[in-house]
Amino acid sequence: KSGMHLVCYCDDCRAFAHALERADILDGAGGSELLVTTPSTLALTAGMDQLRCLRLSPKGMLRWYWDCCNTPLANTSPGAGLPFLSIHRAFIDVDDSALLGTPIRVQACHAKGPVPAPAERTTSLPTMLKIVAFLFSGWVRRAHQPNALFADGKPVVAPRVLSAAERDALRAVD
Repeated sequence: KSGMHLVCYCDDCRAFAHALERADILDGAGGSELLVTTPSTLALTAGMDQLRCLRLSPKGMLRWYWDCCNTPLANTSPGAGLPFLSIHRAFIDVDDSALLGTPIRVQACHAKGPVPAPAERTTSLPTMLKIVAFLFSGWVRRAHQPNALFADGKPVVAPRVLSAAERDALRAVD
């Protein structure tokens, strides 16, 4: 109840999985299952020495993972002020997927195979409005704090930024 359950089929989500050599976290059509929530919902109690951050471009979102096992953690905005955190399903230890709710499938135009219905070709206006309302609510509640992935407004680890050639090569994998 503290977020939105999405499956994103965009090239960048898929490229991140390929960067980690974790195509196993993608569904059959290449989608990444995510729980969009706020940074204040996440507490990290171990593994900070293995925490890494990747950016697919100099202005892209931050994509967090553990280097020891290439397990994706979450995506965040580049700065600490936005109350946005999308946690990868591969990181969530929930036996009953129904607890997360029915996912909204977005960016289906980039899928690598048939996508279960219903699916949005891009991201629909109603879904975008839900996301904006969620961010506004988080901003009002100051839910960007505490933030386990930022200290003094900066990422707790320096992001590795891929070159355009590296990113394009990852997008071509499939």
